[in-house]
Amino acid sequence: MGGTCNAPRCCFITTGVLGAILAVAGVAFIHYFPIIFQSIVKEQTVLANNSTGFQEWANPPSPIFFEIYVWNLENPKEVAAGAKPNITQKGPYTYREERPKVNITEHSGNGTVSYISPQTFYFDRERSVGDPRVDTFTTLDMPLLTVINEIRFMSGAIKGIIDFLSFFVRPKIYGTFTVHDFIWGYNSTLLEALQKLEPSLVPTHIFGIFAGKNGSNDGLYTVFTGQTNWSLTNTIDLWKGSDTLPYWATPQANMINGTDGTYNHPFVNRNDSLYVFSSDICRSIFAVYLEDCNTRGIPTYRFSPPPYLFANHTVYPPNIGFCTPNGTHCYPGGLLNVSSCQFGAPIFMSSPHFLYADQSVLDMVNGVHPVEELHRTFFDVEPNTGGPLNVSKKLQVNAHLRSYDFAKWYKDVPEAYLPLVWINERGALTQESADQLRKQLLLPLEIGTYGTWAVLGLGCLLVFLCLTCFAVVLCRSHGKSSLSINSGDREPLLNGGSVTNDYVAT
Repeated sequence: MGGTCNAPRCCFITTGVLGAILAVAGVAFIHYFPIIFQSIVKEQTVLANNSTGFQEWANPPSPIFFEIYVWNLENPKEVAAGAKPNITQKGPYTYREERPKVNITEHSGNGTVSYISPQTFYFDRERSVGDPRVDTFTTLDMPLLTVINEIRFMSGAIKGIIDFLSFFVRPKIYGTFTVHDFIWGYNSTLLEALQKLEPSLVPTHIFGIFAGKNGSNDGLYTVFTGQTNWSLTNTIDLWKGSDTLPYWATPQANMINGTDGTYNHPFVNRNDSLYVFSSDICRSIFAVYLEDCNTRGIPTYRFSPPPYLFANHTVYPPNIGFCTPNGTHCYPGGLLNVSSCQFGAPIFMSSPHFLYADQSVLDMVNGVHPVEELHRTFFDVEPNTGGPLNVSKKLQVNAHLRSYDFAKWYKDVPEAYLPLVWINERGALTQESADQLRKQLLLPLEIGTYGTWAVLGLGCLLVFLCLTCFAVVLCRSHGKSSLSINSGDREPLLNGGSVTNDYVAT
């Protein structure tokens, strides 16, 4: 009888103890699992020790596509006589881009690593509208415009010679080029002649928007590995051996901030501003959180440069530093003058179709139609690893067309920021890589997170059941004891006549 009674109690005690252990373990895991998870992620995202992050940083697994759109000048003769330019977009001409990091050298003394990243482009016919070696379009003669723009800073004697020559030589301010030549470079007879006369003035006789880019690199980078400070992972320490730029008017504008755009620090949150240095525009930019997204089933945060990034300094005061050579030479919002880093060519960068530019800029030409969803730069970041899973970097190259009083070729032209080309450099995670990331990162995270709460919940349930069962047993035991006592008190009253008689008499 006693053994039968103890068995349930032993079962209850065992259940309660097990539940308490599970509950304590659940609470402990809730506290320690994030710490353990973050420690593992930090270890795997540092740019050292052949980590997973190091391998993907050195050889990005996702394909990169370089899409080029050219702007055809429909009315070149009329523009030379003063008419507003009419332009139409043609493209894309798509190239497959490879940009591995090579010559990687670790500097253990200060936690940095250096590398160069050569870029190679392969034409992708299937993703293109035509053949860039055959297709032609009309645009400004950029070598001529560059030379004239440089002469305006020279002595009056030189300007007088050009003015004199204007009476005898009237070259066209525009030309028709194949897409390939205009993008990757062609031999300019004008630059070739000037190079023979003054080699220091003309560094090359080849002109192209991306001349020399294919097969080359943009310089030596030195970045932090993240070993000593994970928040600095892939942050640039030096570019071409320097921590500042020589192009802009203020120390702030000349700062090299952020990463090279291929890799971010782990544990990105929505309040972060992600800085990226772009050698294409010779400056650092930043992006802010835009919205939550999903890349092949993986939750991501979308970041995008704010609309005021290229705004006039009256709208965004820090941009006073990008007025070159000083604050008295500022331009309309939405434009970035990069002539100081483009061999003196009057080149201005913007978003495609002048997205976010001042209305005055759009009014200078016919044919641009900015659409935020189509022309905005963005990159989708997996927040735990900081990995960019979907990137679309968009940029437009424009020429500043204006009248030059010493060159009659340009006497009647209207002022306009004329679009030449715009590019979309994009890359996205493949489904295979997404499945692998889900298996290596999201699945353990989900198991750790939900499993921890499941253990805690099961432990609490077992403790609750144990206490409930004990309460039921105690109630039943108390009920039996009360019944036994009450039965013993009634027997004398039922069987003893004297007590009954006394009660009745009373």
